[in-house]
Amino acid sequence: MTFGTLIPLIFLAGIPVIIIIYLMKPKGTPKVIPSLLLWKNAERNEKSMTFSRKLIKNILMFLEIAALIALSFAAMSPAIKRGGGEKVQSSLVVIDTSGSMNYRADGNKTRFDLAVRDALDYVEMTSGDISVMTTGAENKILINTSRDKLRIKKLISGLSCTDAAGKPDGAEGLIESVGAEKVVVFTDSEGSAALEDISSRVAMDIFVYGERTDNIALSQMSMKQNSDGLYDISVNYSVFGTHKASFDI
Repeated sequence: MTFGTLIPLIFLAGIPVIIIIYLMKPKGTPKVIPSLLLWKNAERNEKSMTFSRKLIKNILMFLEIAALIALSFAAMSPAIKRGGGEKVQSSLVVIDTSGSMNYRADGNKTRFDLAVRDALDYVEMTSGDISVMTTGAENKILINTSRDKLRIKKLISGLSCTDAAGKPDGAEGLIESVGAEKVVVFTDSEGSAALEDISSRVAMDIFVYGERTDNIALSQMSMKQNSDGLYDISVNYSVFGTHKASFDI
């Protein structure tokens, strides 16, 4: 069994606190007595009660301790490793954050949304050290060799696209510097085409969102900034062939 992070173990420091609170908590019990003189015997019996007997009386305390241990264990993201003889590999997750990944490919989801979803699934299922890199306006290594899956998934979920063209073809040096045994790339057809040369020298799994097409030609494009600060774009294009094709700008 492996754990995504060991940080939640610090919550176990609360166990002594729970025990101390219960030992200090006064336990009042209604009693019918014929004389106030009997209070002296009751007080003497309470003081003579052993430490173990006090603990046994507090069942609720043990339930709270068990709940704290269970929550801490769950927060550590336990995962059962299957195939004990399988070699654990270090991985580099490369996510394309270029402008073309903003294309809406599946209903309201963009290519980038799909890439983030699949990258999170990969991080959850893999073992070993994980590094994270983005290719957008510039190539960046965001995490270098970590096993803290909660931190990695939080970082990936917080990524966003840029408006710039990607530069995955210039990432070879960074990819090699990480030294990961497995490189997994989440990009679109444009990024995949730019990685063709690198992939011939560096083994990588490339997940592509969107298909390349060769039956559309752009003949003219113009744009003008509107009052909202955005751009209205006009495109003239020609279609060659009969099969359906889509493209992004």
